[in-house]
Amino acid sequence: MTIFETIFAIVLFGILAASVIDFVVFLWKNRGPAPDPKREDFIRALIAKRRRELEAAES
Repeated sequence: MTIFETIFAIVLFGILAASVIDFVVFLWKNRGPAPDPKREDFIRALIAKRRRELEAAES
């Protein structure tokens, strides 16, 4: 292999590696829907309400 071919192979491998890393980062960042804070607050309110109902029923 000439020096030109070696440099060319290194550059191509670098581009391939950068593309793979970029794709993995893209998949990692888009791995599911973002949590909905309104839904979480609603669920917390339901749990608190149920807890109060249970405490009222016990006493």
